[in-house]
Amino acid sequence: MKQPYPLAFNGPLKPGSQSDAVWLLQAMLSAIGRHYINIHPPKPSGQYDESTRQSIMRIQRACGLTPDGVTDEKTWEAITLMFSRGQSFT
Repeated sequence: MKQPYPLAFNGPLKPGSQSDAVWLLQAMLSAIGRHYINIHPPKPSGQYDESTRQSIMRIQRACGLTPDGVTDEKTWEAITLMFSRGQSFT
């Protein structure tokens, strides 16, 4: 059975964060970016840089969330759900 969320939320990720969770976030953004051309996903590096922040803001806008560039719990859930289902934002 396919799990809807590949990883539980462990606290917000924001510009300047550097961790395995950021790398996973960036990898999910890359996968989602294949379906949604306007994300412009960053290359997974593990560092929450400006490119990551811009991608997150685009996803937040597409999902009706506050586009602040911080990966909070609602943003994480939206991204992991889209990733696990292979859905596009269109």
